[in-house]
Order: sequence, then C-alpha cells, then structure tokens
Amino acid sequence: MPVTESERFTLHEQLAEKIGPEPAGTLMTQLPRVDSDELATKTDLRQLGNQLQAEMSGLKSELRGEMRAMQGEMKELRAEMTNELTSLRAEMQGELTGLRTEMTNELTGLRTESTNKLADHSRTIILSTLAMTVPIWVTMLVALLTGSTG
Repeated sequence: MPVTESERFTLHEQLAEKIGPEPAGTLMTQLPRVDSDELATKTDLRQLGNQLQAEMSGLKSELRGEMRAMQGEMKELRAEMTNELTSLRAEMQGELTGLRTEMTNELTGLRTESTNKLADHSRTIILSTLAMTVPIWVTMLVALLTGSTG
C-alpha cells in the first residue's frame, strides 16, 4: 500500500521528536517517495532478465539466419563472377586463336608472295645474264671458227 505525503510528514515529525530533526531528515531522504507497487522485486528482475535473454536469443537466431543468407548470396556472387571470368577467358582465347590463325595465314601469304617474286627475279637475272652472254659466246665462236679457217 503506497505511503501518502501526509503519512510521510507525520513519520518525519515523530522521528524528529525521537532522534532529532537532522537525523530524521537524513533517514527520510533514504525512504523512497515512490509507491511500493512501483518498486521492483527480485522476482521482477529475474522475469525481466529472462525476457531480455529470450529477446537476445531471438535476435541472435535472427542474426545467424541473416548471416547464413548473406553467405549464400556471397557464394552466388562468387559463382557468377567465376562464370563470367571463365566466359571472358574463353572469349579472349577464341579471339587470340583467331588472331593467331589470321597472322599465320598472312605470314604464309607473304612468304609465298616473297618466294614467287624471288623466283621471278632469279629467272629475270638468269635470262638477262644469258641474253648478255649468248652474243659474247656466239661472237667468240664465230671468231674461233673464222680464225681457224683463215
């Protein structure tokens, strides 16, 4: 049952008569002005502690669930990135293979063209040399033949 202010005042007056006004004031400051039904008991504190523990357990479970969900999302992202990188690598290898083939074909074409031009120039040089030396040989042969008959 809560103590009223008039009851507190009466108690203070009686205490002041018995132990003196100053100690009575000190003692009265130690008595709560709160209704007794607002005071917490050990049972109240235990119940509150149990409630807090239950709430914390719920939050802990919820947090673990969210962490598991995040781990799953991270695994999915890792798998997506791995797939993307694999695809990119394959695409780049395909491009490189195509470029390598293209360059090989170009070099083969250049080699063939160079070989053909070299063969043409060689024939031209040989024919030019023959064209220049044949008259000399013919002149020498004629000179030999005419010189030996004469």
